[in-house]
Amino acid sequence: MTLKGRTALITGAYGGIGSAVARAFAAAGADISLADVVSGASLADEIKAQHRRVISAVVDVTKPEQVKTLVRTTAEALGISEATVKREWTLARAWLRRELGKSF
Repeated sequence: MTLKGRTALITGAYGGIGSAVARAFAAAGADISLADVVSGASLADEIKAQHRRVISAVVDVTKPEQVKTLVRTTAEALGISEATVKREWTLARAWLRRELGKSF
C-alpha cells in the first residue's frame, strides 16, 4: 500500500499503537500530523529522518477548540487529512462533521 501524497492525522500518536501506525504510514509515504495529550519529539524526528513532512501537537481530543486548531494546523502545514487513525476519535469526528459540514 502506498500513501505517497497523502496526509495522516494520528491521535494517540505517542502510545504503542499510535506510534506503530505513525511509523507504518510514514514508511508507506504519508506525511504525518502527530497528536496526543503528551509530547513525543523523538517520534517526529524519526519520521523526519524518513524524509516525510511531520508536525506534532499536544492535543486533548475531548476539547473541541484543540481539535479545531489541530485540524486547521494540519491542513495548513500538510494538506487536508485523508487518512485518520482514531483512538479517542468519536467526539472529534462528530464535532468536525458539525463544524466543517464534512463526514470523516
